[in-house]
Amino acid sequence: MPTPRPLTNTELNNILRQLYKTALKHNPIMGRVFRFQYDTGCRFNELLYLDEWEYDSQTNVLKFFAKKNKRWRYLPYKRLSALSKETLEFNLIDLHGITYGRANRYMQQLLSSKPLTLQQKHLFTHAFRHNYARKLFDKGRTVEQVKDDLGISSIDVARGYLFSTIMQVQF
Repeated sequence: MPTPRPLTNTELNNILRQLYKTALKHNPIMGRVFRFQYDTGCRFNELLYLDEWEYDSQTNVLKFFAKKNKRWRYLPYKRLSALSKETLEFNLIDLHGITYGRANRYMQQLLSSKPLTLQQKHLFTHAFRHNYARKLFDKGRTVEQVKDDLGISSIDVARGYLFSTIMQVQF
């Protein structure tokens, strides 16, 4: 068996993009969840309980409440895909039994399926959040700005999102 190596930011982004596209074909609700996480960096639980959000048309900013740390998060609306904008209108509280565990099991199932040739160990829905943080950083946001954008409580945790490694194993 090959030795695991860290995924590059590009590899992780490509895997997650392929993952949500595959999910959309086979399980549209889960695909919407994955795509929204890909577009926003939302925690899974923030998405499930996203019943408090506002769109400010003057600033073109989406504002939503991050219940975990009791803070509002702000997201430039232009960063959202059309599907994610539509998902906001979809009543996410009615996701009928989708839980963090169920979403992660589905993610593992997709990762080991035929269309996705790379089998990933220990890749969970939280990887969408790490990926989003890295994309922000790669586009020139500072660690402090990434911390604020994602509603992260400390600079050390933000650094963890940016510089942690996600290992891969190719079979």
